Parts: sequence; structure tokens; C-alpha cells
Amino acid sequence: MTQESYSKMKGGDIQHSRSYGSLDNNFISPVTSIRIENDDEKTPLLTNRCHSVGVFDEYVYDNERYNDLSLLTSINSLNDDNATTATLISTVPEARKNVETCHWELRLVAFIFLLFTSVTLATYLLVIESRLPAITFSLDLISHDIWSKIQVTSENRNSYENITKIILMQTGGKNCFTPTSCLEILREMQLSYNKEGFELPYNFLIGGDGQTYEVRGWEYANGMTGVSQKDSLLIGLIGDFTNSIPNTKLLTTIRSLIKESLKRHKIHQKYRIYGLRNVSQQQQQQTKESSEVEGEKLFAEIMKWSEFENIFFI
Repeated sequence: MTQESYSKMKGGDIQHSRSYGSLDNNFISPVTSIRIENDDEKTPLLTNRCHSVGVFDEYVYDNERYNDLSLLTSINSLNDDNATTATLISTVPEARKNVETCHWELRLVAFIFLLFTSVTLATYLLVIESRLPAITFSLDLISHDIWSKIQVTSENRNSYENITKIILMQTGGKNCFTPTSCLEILREMQLSYNKEGFELPYNFLIGGDGQTYEVRGWEYANGMTGVSQKDSLLIGLIGDFTNSIPNTKLLTTIRSLIKESLKRHKIHQKYRIYGLRNVSQQQQQQTKESSEVEGEKLFAEIMKWSEFENIFFI
């Protein structure tokens, strides 16, 4: 730093004395010291310097004021945010309460809807069930080896794919309604038929006791003369149903046997039901005199079934 001192003499007296620090036109030192003893003289350098310092001080002041204003604004903004947050916090319980109320209302509506649907469905099912006939298709099947000692020949085995005819016929004679009476009738039938050691010609026999007795079963063809053996399943109904109506057990068991045959794939899906009347000379004479038709009451019931096709004679 350089210093310059000068004195101007006017009448031998010292008018004023000044001392300046080194000033740079492009840089203002923050440690520059200025000492003014007499300010009568206008010094352009000092004026510029003072103006610069004034501008600098004003700028600093403005910056400080701006910072203070920014801080105040931030505080006010923070206060506003806190107020907003406080407002939101204060409204959360009320909103949560409204949501819970809405959820309960929705649950109540859903419960009422499900209850109404359940009651309607239950009522509908009860009405439908009341209109349906009380028919169950459980088959009580007694195997051949249990009730009969006669061996079935292995000839003429059935081909299940070809069995399209379910043939129903009555055996004639006494009716039975208990397993004991039905077994007695079966053994009597075997004695009268088994002169040559053959089993009865039926595939199955059904009694009024609701049981199905296996004779030749599904495995072997029927042995009835005059009846097709390659495409038929012969079912004998124990008793005489010319004047007596077959009971519900017997009719239901016929249905059960057919359903079980389908389930085991022993008959064709497109089967048909036929009635068979065995007209002997004695029966023909009785029919002419009394005008009775063999198995009239039986076939009157069978004809009502949708699978019924026709009745033929042997």
C-alpha cells in the first residue's frame, strides 16, 4: 500500500491535510481506511469511493432485509402448513368415522341381499322338490351265487354295446312282497324250469320286496325262446299283474336297475323299453273267456315312461 501526503500553502498556513489509502479503480479493499480532516474540497475519488461504499452497504442491507423477509415468509409458510396440518389432523377422526359408517352400511346391504337370495333359493328348491316324484335309484342287488346253486353256462356272452332293448315281462303265478316269499317262488320256478340243468332264462328278476335277483346277469344273454338275445336285457317281474297294480317298490327297482346298468356301461345309452306278453294256449283260452289281457295293469304303468317303445308277444 502506498501513501501520499501533500500540503498546499496559502499565506503560509496549512489549509488542510488528507491521507488516502491505495485505491484501485477495479477493486475496493475492505480494509481501506479513509481519514478526512477537512471536507471542503470535493475529491472525485473519495466521492466515488463513498458512493461505492454506500451502494455496497445498501446492497448488503437489502440482502439482509431480503433474507429476513424470506425467513419471515418461510416462517409464515411454515405456520400456514402447520395450520393446514392441524386442520387435516383435526378432520381425520371425522373422516374415519364417516368411512366406518359407510362400510357398516355397505355390509348391512350386502347381508340383507344375501339373506334375501338364500331365502328365495331355498323356497325355489322346496317348490321344485315338492313337484318331483319321490324316487331314489339305490339298487339292492342279490348276486346269483347267494340265492342259486345252478351254474350259468359261459356260452352266449353279452356284448354291452349292442344292448339297446330292455324287455319287461311278468312271470305269472303268485306275487311276493318279502325276501323269504320271493326266494321260495324263485326256487319253485327253478324246479319247474330246470329239467335239463339250465338256469332260468331271465337276466334279472325283481320282486315286490324291492330287491333285484341276479339270474344270468349282465354277462350272459337271456335264454328266452322267441326273444332276441344279442341286443336285449330281459327282466322278469315276479307275480301276475293282470288285475293287480305293481307296487311302488317294484316299479322303482326297475328304474334303479336300468340306471345301474347305464352307470356300469352294460347297456347302450340310447336304449328303449319293451313289454313282452307270453301267451300260452291255456292263457289264450282264459283271455278269450274273461277278456283279460296278460299284464294289463303292469304295462299300463310302463307305457307312461318316456323310454317305452312297444309291446310284442311270444
